[in-house]
Amino acid sequence: MFSKQASLGALTPGLQKFGAGATTLLGNVTGMHGAPAAANRTERRAPARIAVLSAQLAAMEALLNQLSEALQRCNLPTTRPENLFRRAAASGLPTWQRQNEVSTQWLIAQSAADAIVAARSCFTVVLMEATPVVAVAAYDAAVEFRGDRADPAEIGRLRRHHEEHAAQYDLLLVMPTESWAPISDPWLLYQALVDKHIQELLQQQFLDRVVVTSSPKSGDAAIWHAVEVGRQVAAA
Repeated sequence: MFSKQASLGALTPGLQKFGAGATTLLGNVTGMHGAPAAANRTERRAPARIAVLSAQLAAMEALLNQLSEALQRCNLPTTRPENLFRRAAASGLPTWQRQNEVSTQWLIAQSAADAIVAARSCFTVVLMEATPVVAVAAYDAAVEFRGDRADPAEIGRLRRHHEEHAAQYDLLLVMPTESWAPISDPWLLYQALVDKHIQELLQQQFLDRVVVTSSPKSGDAAIWHAVEVGRQVAAA
């Protein structure tokens, strides 16, 4: 599907900085695919963390599968936490359009816990699809979608929780909604709102990211970026 042309351009220095530094992370350590963490990782760098941010679930799943396959073909051991929203739903928590403050806090904490497991693992790359950015964006979109009036104090608390526990990433791949034409389907409308809030949060936090469109060249460029990040970690 993808060509070798990197239409999104070379990795910027800003993208490199997300691999360094420590954050305070909370939550239950569950839901990782692959082998358990290595006991002692002081002798090598933590794995590269690559996140795909989008409410377009099918397209995001396809890209994650392609990223995983490409990384494995390049001999870059890769793991991927189980989908957070599916775990939340299995636990009886409301998600997406029904999402509330409690489930949002759970998503943020669990995403941070996944990052802890990844940081101590024997893998070279960890692929993440539901970061604290997505959790907060999904909540903001749900409030807007339902026409609710969220408590400003509660919104502020979730923002602080998100900022405190948001993991740092070596590469952020964002798949936005490409058409803003009037949408009659409620789910598609909600997805567009989530994408809008993802963009707003990224801009507020000044986070560098690579935009991935439906173009095959764009998708191939995203894979090229991911492989390059993985190779840098493997060589460190």
